[in-house]
Amino acid sequence: MKTPVTENDPISPIFIVGPEGAQTEFLINRLHRAGSWGSTQSDPIFSAHSFDKPNPFDKLCDRFLPALLEQNAGPADTVNDVDPELGQRLREAIVLATAAHLRSASPAGRWMVGCHRLLFFLPFLVERYPNMILVQLLCDDPDALAPAGLLTGLPGWRQERDDDRRPDADGANAPAPAQSWAQAHAEAAAFARATLGLRHHVFRMDELSANPDACSSRLLDALGLPEPP
Repeated sequence: MKTPVTENDPISPIFIVGPEGAQTEFLINRLHRAGSWGSTQSDPIFSAHSFDKPNPFDKLCDRFLPALLEQNAGPADTVNDVDPELGQRLREAIVLATAAHLRSASPAGRWMVGCHRLLFFLPFLVERYPNMILVQLLCDDPDALAPAGLLTGLPGWRQERDDDRRPDADGANAPAPAQSWAQAHAEAAAFARATLGLRHHVFRMDELSANPDACSSRLLDALGLPEPP
């Protein structure tokens, strides 16, 4: 069953959350190219984001993620998980980030952004954009999933490395009791499955790396987008 995306749709953003790297960039670029209609090379209402340059949503994460993790120690499950004052400021920031990303105060049609840390803010994104589409990229490699420094030092956060593990009562290794990227992705996936249904698309990085064309074609088909020229 497809989720068609057309030029006349109301706001229908595609959020891509996953490790930064060549595979993620490939998927973003393929989607961007598929957003061209007629003779236009870059549809102005199909705004793409490359991980190699700052983005308004990155700045939103820089500003709000420390406070969110301090309150919630992980992705928000509902907007009610967050302090009302913080939640209201976050709602306003999402509107401003969208306007800055699209260079328009009244976004319409198709647009997308790639930002790994947005997985922590899904309830607020769904509240603002109930027709949003989430593309989640999963990876088994902790170093790829959690690049050094991305969240290091934030409240309740740990990098998922072997030296972060400690012996449990039985002598086996157990994770340190704090949030990790893998746990955050699992919680975000559970929320997205329950909330977005068919608008939640999951790809594994090893699959995307082995066969990028087939994976991206599968996503384009699910979204009702044409194959790029």
